[in-house]
Amino acid sequence: MPVLPALPFSMAPHWAAFPGSMSLRMSTYVEVLRDLLDGLESQGFRRIAIINGHGGNMPVAGFVREWLCQPRPHPVQVLYHTWCYGPQVTAASDQFDREQAHANWGENFPWNRLPGVDLPTEPRPVVPMEVITQLDARRIRAALPEGMMGGAYARPDEDMQVIWDAGVAEVRELIETGWAA
Repeated sequence: MPVLPALPFSMAPHWAAFPGSMSLRMSTYVEVLRDLLDGLESQGFRRIAIINGHGGNMPVAGFVREWLCQPRPHPVQVLYHTWCYGPQVTAASDQFDREQAHANWGENFPWNRLPGVDLPTEPRPVVPMEVITQLDARRIRAALPEGMMGGAYARPDEDMQVIWDAGVAEVRELIETGWAA
């Protein structure tokens, strides 16, 4: 089974006021996915799994369903799965802390930390998603100067490994058994 490279850019307009944050328009991202799916289908792929790791990309799940409903010369199945919100990952995470948000402990795995950075030990108050979704990028930057939406900054490495292992198991199970008959 080929594993294709991750797409390095996606939809993150709400974080655009943070220097270095890149974002594609939804229309651009959808067209990139359309080109990739069309290309894979034309090469003979009939089962395609898209494993998403960015909450901002979740609207394209609707596009994937739309793409699948277009007339095709051969049957094609596409699994679209946002691993970090999967049921097994959520259950693993919830056993440690239910306050999971952007840039807090839930995204702070040992392998993506910057060495030598000391994180605050006290959690920040959580900014509700209902508030964030009403703000433009400039106001989000003002409200969340470091991009963290609240909660604890980190959890022990052992906890994060449990969550990662749950994600790997869930994706593996989906790829092995998640296809229509």
